Amino acid sequence: MYKQFFFLAFLSFFTVNIFAQENNYIDSLLEWITKHPKIDSQYIQTLHRISYRYSEKDVRKSYEYYQKVEQLSDSLNFTFGKSLAQINLGILLFNSASFDASNTAFFKAIDYAEACGSLRLKSVSLNNAADNFLSLRNFDKCREYTNKAIPINIKLKAWRGVAINYELLNRCNLNQKLYLDAKDNLDKGMPYALLANESYIFSQYYLGFGKLQALANNLDSAKYYFQKAIKEAKLDKDLRNEFQAYLGEAQYLKNLSLNKKLILLDSALTIAKYTQYYEGISNTAEQISIVYDEEGNTDSALAYFHL
Repeated sequence: MYKQFFFLAFLSFFTVNIFAQENNYIDSLLEWITKHPKIDSQYIQTLHRISYRYSEKDVRKSYEYYQKVEQLSDSLNFTFGKSLAQINLGILLFNSASFDASNTAFFKAIDYAEACGSLRLKSVSLNNAADNFLSLRNFDKCREYTNKAIPINIKLKAWRGVAINYELLNRCNLNQKLYLDAKDNLDKGMPYALLANESYIFSQYYLGFGKLQALANNLDSAKYYFQKAIKEAKLDKDLRNEFQAYLGEAQYLKNLSLNKKLILLDSALTIAKYTQYYEGISNTAEQISIVYDEEGNTDSALAYFHL
């Protein structure tokens, strides 16, 4: 009972602090819409940003703004906006673990991006489709679409995009236990991550290095990278990266106490539930079930297994 109360108190404090500033950013976008009622390309792109930000906290509102982007883009025959709308839809479907349907949206986004000549939207959609293929464990397709995005991003000098592409290839290799290839892709991508100079990117790379160090049984080094990943995620206020860092540390650090694992996993589960990230909820609940099973707490293990 004490342990359960401790976790609830910790999570309540955690939730209030990590979500407040994200609300402020969305409020600023909504205020801009109110002050700039003219329906033009900038207005539609702002609606797209609102839909994207809501996708990790309020699916209903995110979907409403996706519909606005789609309807206004159709009415103005704004092909760039049509691509943005499909990207919004693809993200929502990805979060709900509807990976095939999500890819249908991203493929449409690619078609619209090609029609309006937007290489940037094409590269984003290619990478997003590759991420779906990773979740579907279709590793060949994941590599195929990621490798299509890399030369586009290099051509655009979109170093952030190149860094994201190589980090995705790293995760693809990790899933197949191709650890040397995973490290090679992190090493290839790191110069681009440095050029992008974003906490969002650094968090992903530190997480990747942390996992590889843990797999090599360099546990102190692994913990160092996991902590850096969490720190960078918090600096960027990126909940998905923070989720991945908590989950990664709990999964890969074998010298953690069961109590410490539960704290990390409960933190991850809070974020996954708040952002309505169903694959994340499933993966985290599975890990919590394993920990409770190791404790001999069969009832809790079964409850999280069902979750």
